[in-house]
Formats: sequence, C-alpha cells, structure tokens
Amino acid sequence: MKRATLLFLFFAAACVPAAEPVELRPTTIEEFVERLEADLEAHEWQSILAAADPLYYRARVVDARAAEPNFLAETLGVHGAPNSIQDGEELDWDDFERIEAVDFISPSGSGERYAVSGTATLDDGTVLQIRANVTRVQGRFVLTAP
Repeated sequence: MKRATLLFLFFAAACVPAAEPVELRPTTIEEFVERLEADLEAHEWQSILAAADPLYYRARVVDARAAEPNFLAETLGVHGAPNSIQDGEELDWDDFERIEAVDFISPSGSGERYAVSGTATLDDGTVLQIRANVTRVQGRFVLTAP
C-alpha cells in the first residue's frame, strides 16, 4: 500500500504546473531606479503606477480625479512646457508610448528620501528631462509628490 501511495504522490506532483517566479521588491534605491527605467522603456504603466506612494496616488487620482497619464507626467516632471511629453489636445497613454529610451543618473539623497533624474528619448528624437522623488516607506521605495 505504501508503494502505491508514493507512486500516486509522485505522479500527482509531476502534473502540477511549476509556480510562477515571485518578483521581489527592490531592496536598494539603485534597484528601484533600474526597475523604473526598465518599466518606462517597456511601457509597463501599471507597474509604474503601482510603484507610486498609495496616499499620493489616492490624493491625486481618486480624490482630485486626475487622469492616470496626468498623474504619471506630474510625478516624472514631464508635464509642463518646455519639458512636456504631451503631443496633442489631451495627455494620454499614447504620449507615453513614444518613449524609446530612458537613462537615469545615480540617485541623490540618502536614508529615506531620494531625487532621481535622467532623460527620456522619444520616437521623434526629442529628449525630455525626468525628475522624480522617491521615498522609502515601511521598507518599500515609492514614487512621491514632486
């Protein structure tokens, strides 16, 4: 009986799909900036929005009813002339889809608060300056208000 049980468990385990890898949160500001750069270049907007301070997001998007593209543009400092990502009447995700390359320099600051800056190159060759604030909140790095 033991052998039959072991064989059943072996074959049952073989039929279970492998678990998806767990993505770990960045543990250093450098890892956070690397992930932000990669997410911007890959146009992973939801991942970037998830990296925002939840209280800041709630205040701007939920309470003040700012559109998410506006929120992201404000957070990254690409919302005002002459450094605006907007290419039309209204700012929308299509404007962000124009990002082809992002290059951040080393973050400045220490402890809990950091300033991150760099450039975003758009599909037409325009280079925008990116400026963002990052704060460590309960061990997690988050994008905060400019």
